[in-house]
Amino acid sequence: MKRNGEILGEIIRYLKGKTSRKEAAEFKKKLKEDAQLAEDYALLKKVASQFDLSPEKAMLAAVERLADRLVRDFQTGKRHKGEPYGVTVFDSKLLPLPEGVRPAVVDTRKLKYRIGDCTLDIALYPVSPDSYELIGQIVGCAEEDRFQVVLKAKKDKYSTDTDQFHLFRFERVFSGKYRLSVRRGRETIAIVELEL
Repeated sequence: MKRNGEILGEIIRYLKGKTSRKEAAEFKKKLKEDAQLAEDYALLKKVASQFDLSPEKAMLAAVERLADRLVRDFQTGKRHKGEPYGVTVFDSKLLPLPEGVRPAVVDTRKLKYRIGDCTLDIALYPVSPDSYELIGQIVGCAEEDRFQVVLKAKKDKYSTDTDQFHLFRFERVFSGKYRLSVRRGRETIAIVELEL
C-alpha cells in the first residue's frame, strides 16, 4: 500500500524539516488537495508532538502499524454494514518509547477509538500475569447521555454503566479477545474489537 510507505515517509520528512523549499511547497499543495493525506498528516503531527521522531525507522514502522490498524478497522466497519465499528486512532502498544525513556515496571496500555462524533479512551492496567483492570471514558457525546458498556468474549461477559462523566471500569478482565459494545438504550453506538 503506497500510503503506508512512500506517503508516510514523505509526511515524516516534512515534519522533521528534511524537505527542500520546493518539496515543502509541493507537499503543502498536496495537503490542500488530498483530504486523506491531510487526515494522515494531522494524525502524525499529533503523534510527533508526543514522541521524539529521531529514531526514524522505529517510528516509521510504528506509524505503518497504526495506519494498517486504521485501514483494517475501516474495512471491518464496511464489511459489517449497519454495525458502528470504532476506528483505532491510538494504541500505545504500537508505538516505540522515546529515546532515553525506560519502560514502566507496570506495563500499562492506552487505546483511543473514534466512534462517530465521540471518542472512546481506554486504559489497561495489569492486575496479574493474565488479567487487567480496564478503565474507559466516552468523550465528546451529549452530556445527558448515559451508556451501557458490554465486554464479551467466547466464555466471559462483563457489563457496566457509565457514570455522569461517561467513565466506566471493569475491575478484572482476563486476557483474550473481546468485543466491546457501547449502547445508548437499545441502540448500539459503537463496537470495538480488543485483544488483551
